[in-house]
Amino acid sequence: MLFYVQKGENLSTYVTPRFGYTRTKAETSGLSGPTVIWGYQGSTSFGVQYALSRRFSVFGEAGVVYSRRHNTSPFILNPVSNAWSSQSGVGVIFYF
Repeated sequence: MLFYVQKGENLSTYVTPRFGYTRTKAETSGLSGPTVIWGYQGSTSFGVQYALSRRFSVFGEAGVVYSRRHNTSPFILNPVSNAWSSQSGVGVIFYF
């Protein structure tokens, strides 16, 4: 989802919040039972979009990501992991 901060004739700035959730269940034969791995991720980016013409734009963005992962396997010493990272991207937009 894009939230435009400033929208000019050719140049626009925006903020993009994101959230994701994953869950994986693996059945194993043995005494340990099923292993469930689940986690979530949240991020936000700041971006700039420039319209080269009415039907063609370019953009670039950079931001930070926080992720947390839980693992219910009895063989894992640290079942919860947290991580911070950066993200960036560039691209083009074609309007039809």
